Amino acid sequence: GGFNKIGIMVGAYTNLKVKENLKLQFEIIYIEKGSRNPNIHKNTIQEISLSYVEVPLSINLQQKENIVIEVGVLPAFIIASKMNDYYSETEISPPFEKYDFGVFAGINYRILDKIILNTRISNSIIPIRPHVSGATNGWNKGQYNTVLSFAIHYKIR
Repeated sequence: GGFNKIGIMVGAYTNLKVKENLKLQFEIIYIEKGSRNPNIHKNTIQEISLSYVEVPLSINLQQKENIVIEVGVLPAFIIASKMNDYYSETEISPPFEKYDFGVFAGINYRILDKIILNTRISNSIIPIRPHVSGATNGWNKGQYNTVLSFAIHYKIR
């Protein structure tokens, strides 16, 4: 748990102007997710590495000339997963779901005409796998992806 793992995110997007300050945006992204335990103990999981292809769809609302607020949904499909303990890669049991579905909110800040800084927080709304113990508690039905991302967007037009 926690934001202790850095991963790569690369992709492309397009958007459609709906109204003066409102756009719909469609993206295709390769993103690495997971977690890393900074307190290394022998015989415990140290790192979970997950690779996904996400297809976010968002509503983008222009707030100021250089600030846009975004909210949306992100279906994702897992393409690779691995877990490491203190010594080596371990068997993944129970396995991760083949898909993820989440929601996100973010801010785009245009620093130059073609360069935009994006920050986004996203969270799964369905579990990506059950807890190893099988226990559930209220809304917590398993493990979820929570991602804080930072990106630089280059606008072609």
